[in-house]
Amino acid sequence: MVVYSRAVAQQLDRNKGIIVRITQQELKNYLSYDAETGCFFNLKTGKNPGWINDQGYHLISINNCTYRAHRLVWLYIYGFLPNTTIDHINGNRLDNKLSNLRVATHSENLQNRGPQKNNTSGYKGVSFHATSKKWVAWICIKKIKKYLGIYKTPELAYAAYCEAQSKFHPFAEVKNG
Repeated sequence: MVVYSRAVAQQLDRNKGIIVRITQQELKNYLSYDAETGCFFNLKTGKNPGWINDQGYHLISINNCTYRAHRLVWLYIYGFLPNTTIDHINGNRLDNKLSNLRVATHSENLQNRGPQKNNTSGYKGVSFHATSKKWVAWICIKKIKKYLGIYKTPELAYAAYCEAQSKFHPFAEVKNG
């Protein structure tokens, strides 16, 4: 069991379990950030630091501590890390332009998610109903799955999903699939 001091425990709580070991000024002493491209550059080498992890996030290690680049953008620009999620508006985890980032709750961030990997319809919120041999549309609202209807084609079911999404999921971008 890991035991943290009270100050570290408070810092963990504020930063979603991430210990922030760097300040805005320390970050700016190590990296520069281009808001138009969303890229960081090492001030000593001029190179884009870090790597892409298996979840598709750009990670950067500074002083033996690893950070997600989009969270460093927020620290670099605003001087703090929010205690909530930072959402990539367009869903591209490598697009770290400031204009593509926003603070979101976990629930809001999930609204902006694409179809799950096990999706067989090709459309978010649409699944095949084997008994009727038709397509069902669903949407989750505050952790409750809401039935939207059954349709002859996946496209019609997705249209119903998109209509509900625009009403119940303001953070979501309507995407094809």
